[in-house]
Amino acid sequence: MKKTVFTKITTAVMMLVLFVALAVGLSVASAAEVQAQAQWSADATSEPIGSGTLQEAFDAAAAENSTVGYIRVLSDIDLGDKSVKASGGAFTLDLNGKTVTSTTYTVYLENAVDIIITDTSSEKSGRLESTNSGCAAIVVNDDTAVNITVEGGTVEGGVYAIMLSNGLHEQTAATLTVLGGKLIAGSSVIEASGASVTVSGGEFESVQANID
Repeated sequence: MKKTVFTKITTAVMMLVLFVALAVGLSVASAAEVQAQAQWSADATSEPIGSGTLQEAFDAAAAENSTVGYIRVLSDIDLGDKSVKASGGAFTLDLNGKTVTSTTYTVYLENAVDIIITDTSSEKSGRLESTNSGCAAIVVNDDTAVNITVEGGTVEGGVYAIMLSNGLHEQTAATLTVLGGKLIAGSSVIEASGASVTVSGGEFESVQANID
């Protein structure tokens, strides 16, 4: 009798432990899913390779031998006083109708990067935005060979939408192509002294575009 009771208690305990483990596992998985800011893949039609923060997505694109060519934003992102930094890679950033905002530079391109900004959402409401009156939404590190293409979405900065040059010297290594989307700034839409800039589409809201 005692053995039977002991066996039943042991079985009940094991089932309880298993239930708790499953519940914790599901909870962790659900939390990770909720917290994911972006997912990344080889291209727009491929299965996702990974998901996580937007910075992790940029890092995955910059990794050696990376196959990441497409990053889709999954939720609105408030970066606070931080920027998302791109240190390499060639990829499309699909804003997907979401807003990425910062109180400083929103996206900082610090090394050679080829980036296409687009918005595949039906609402076309995706945004990269700096709320700081003295900052741009996209900033390029000095003398960095970057290629930026804007196909869709809104890029809005307090002073510039896109800052390819700090205005103190010419930035001859960078190129910017605007095919669509909207650029908004409190001063000049584009600060691009010395850079190669091509505009064949898009909308602009500012005083001027400083392209020398």
